Amino acid sequence: MEDIAKLRNRRLPVESKTNQPVDHVTTKTSDSTDIGWLPVNSNHDNSDECSGEVMGSLQDNTLNKADNYGNRRGYYDDIILWSWYGIKLRYQQLLYPITVQLDVVWILVMVIGFVSRFWRLEEPHCVIFDEVHFGKFASHYLKGTTFFDVHPPLGKLIFALIGYLHGYQGDFSFETIGLEYPRTVPYVYMRGVSALSGFLLIPCVYQIIIELGFKSSTATIAALLVICDNGLVIQSRVIMLDSLVILLTAFSLLAFLKFVHLGRRYSWSYKWGFWLACTGVSLGALIGVKYTGLLGMTLVGLLTIADLWQLLGDKLIPLVELLLHLLVRLLVLLGLPFLMNLFFFFLHFMFTSTYSSALLTAVADPQAKLALNDNSTMMRYGSTFMLYNKDNNCWLHSHGYQYPLKYPDGRGSSYQQQVTCYDYHDENNYWTIRKPGSPNDVKLGSYRGPIRNNDIVEFVHVETQKLLNSHDVAGPITPQNQEVAGYINHSAKFVPYLHWKMEVLGSMGEYPIYWSNDEVVLRITHIQSSQALSATGERLPEWAFGQIEVTTNRVTEGGHTKWKIENLSVPHIDGLAEDDISDGGSLHPAPPPVMENVEYIEQDSLIRRVMSFFESYADLQARMFNAHGSLSEHTFSSRPLEWVWLTKTLPYWLDDHSNAQVTLVGNPMLWWLANYVMITYPIIMSLYVVRRQRLIFDLPQGEWQQWWVGSAVLLAGWLLHLVPYMSVSRVLFLHHYLPAVPFLCMFLAVMLEHFTYYCTYPRINLLAHVAIVTVVLYGFIMFFPFAYGYPALSNDQVLSRQWQPLWHLLYHRTVGP
Repeated sequence: MEDIAKLRNRRLPVESKTNQPVDHVTTKTSDSTDIGWLPVNSNHDNSDECSGEVMGSLQDNTLNKADNYGNRRGYYDDIILWSWYGIKLRYQQLLYPITVQLDVVWILVMVIGFVSRFWRLEEPHCVIFDEVHFGKFASHYLKGTTFFDVHPPLGKLIFALIGYLHGYQGDFSFETIGLEYPRTVPYVYMRGVSALSGFLLIPCVYQIIIELGFKSSTATIAALLVICDNGLVIQSRVIMLDSLVILLTAFSLLAFLKFVHLGRRYSWSYKWGFWLACTGVSLGALIGVKYTGLLGMTLVGLLTIADLWQLLGDKLIPLVELLLHLLVRLLVLLGLPFLMNLFFFFLHFMFTSTYSSALLTAVADPQAKLALNDNSTMMRYGSTFMLYNKDNNCWLHSHGYQYPLKYPDGRGSSYQQQVTCYDYHDENNYWTIRKPGSPNDVKLGSYRGPIRNNDIVEFVHVETQKLLNSHDVAGPITPQNQEVAGYINHSAKFVPYLHWKMEVLGSMGEYPIYWSNDEVVLRITHIQSSQALSATGERLPEWAFGQIEVTTNRVTEGGHTKWKIENLSVPHIDGLAEDDISDGGSLHPAPPPVMENVEYIEQDSLIRRVMSFFESYADLQARMFNAHGSLSEHTFSSRPLEWVWLTKTLPYWLDDHSNAQVTLVGNPMLWWLANYVMITYPIIMSLYVVRRQRLIFDLPQGEWQQWWVGSAVLLAGWLLHLVPYMSVSRVLFLHHYLPAVPFLCMFLAVMLEHFTYYCTYPRINLLAHVAIVTVVLYGFIMFFPFAYGYPALSNDQVLSRQWQPLWHLLYHRTVGP
């Protein structure tokens, strides 16, 4: 038995290592074992026990030789009955009826991974970070209420389904971070979605390394690195979408690698079609959770192009078959994800009350109704009114006092006239609307044309005659927002800061705005910053008489940005010339049309026009895209280069009575070590390329192809999840980098195998692996309390872990050392 086992696990003969030029050329024959651009590893130990899939004809031939050798000796007939990630059920005739082989190391890794993701999942018993949003969205689905989010619906639908299966009815608000969960909220099960995704990532990473042709020991190291990354642990323990995105990205790559490994030999087989379909379904789910999944889809797309390029070079494949290969890949890898995306939005429309049926959706059009109302009034420039914010029960207000020159924290203000939101009716609540232009243009003040939806306007405070403006100065209470003030400056350079867009929520087209009582709801957007006028709800100090802060907010959706017009007074138009009333049009411009043969439904005192599913789908995609672009700044935001070197963290939660906290921080030892190895990669690759050009072959052809292809795939995955963010202007956070971290872990493990390739001493190789794991484990233990919120650290312990000056590690000043 020993000689058979040795034969099955031995390395295939390869050309010897040499630095001398070779003068022979290897040619491919019709029975060549090459299966394309992705190499099959002929060197890793126990490769047949690490993957139950066909790795290529080269591996098949090796196993057949071993089995034939055993049969000739009369030892056994070896039949694999079942295999799954290191556990194999094997039938061996003559010796034993049935034996079970267990990879103890791999099973131990899986157990550790499971514990790391599910241990104390119920802690903390309160809302953490963006659970405020995604938990609330799940509640909206369960209650059937309307909401808007910038992400596709699949992940939120999954959270809602888990809640529904455990009896949750959506009656919890998820209002603020730190809000205690009642017993009726199955938040542990909802977090379990992320935890399960984080756990399943571990075998995916292991199998990706195997499919790329590296050793099982390298795959084990990569899995351990994923387990020990604090950032991945934290993200797998909260009700957020990122853990699902990371898993689906990894599985999409794994499924496609398995598909490619079947190669030309198994084209059009059931297994070939199965793994291609798995790739398409995984990509569809990926972009159904977050549109950042398009980065993972791009990686698979690049590998598909490489695969098709190899097929194009095979003259044995007819042109018709090549076109079929192209068509099938387009349908499965592009068409199927798109159809899945449509289906997910169909479910979204069906489970929210905005939509009248599964096939039709309604969009509010209040102006169509008001235009037909005899009591409605068409708004004109020169109208005077008050703006009411329902969320905060206050009116837009200004008075003759300036913001303080400096705030107590040392920040400066614009020292311009205060604009606030006041809780009571007051003469200082009235504003006049005028045509935009230079502030000293007298003619603009007499313009009385109709105000149209989406018009660019200026607001003049009636009592002080100051114009409403916003600028790049931090808000007094919420510095992530922009200050709003009253000012008059006759400089033309200042004019853009005075311009605002009036948008009637739910109205379609640029028709005149009709008003009746409080039925017109506006969103007022600052043109220069693309941020919405907002009442934050924060009370200003005594210098503003305790009134509510008003700023512009990058988050344009929400009640804090909705304003109602009250006490409208429209100017008389008698005696005015036609040109002073409208811009070349009629004195009474046409109202929004009530279209024939279109269904209208009454809802919430509004008329709603029933739109087709595809109209609603396109409209929602546009709104999601615009909302993404409106996110501009945040206290804890960070940029891509700060992610790479982990120069910033992201606080998720801090206990009210201790320093127990959840703060998103990666494993610094892992990230920094991988970065330094990443820096050496282009140097090493350049040296190899130059030496091979001079016919100096440091690596045999098989080893070379395996290493450069495998490392290039992982490097491409890392770069694709980093570089695109460098051109994004919207606010970004550290968790946007997490889908790149598994590629970083796998790349480090692969480079470690490559470095140990040149060392012929097994003990030194073992020590190198142990040293890497020990260093990474040290980083994991040091920041363990920030991942699990346990144990609570003292102030000195928190400060001792402040390895970077910009890390936001929180602590209470009243907690003892």
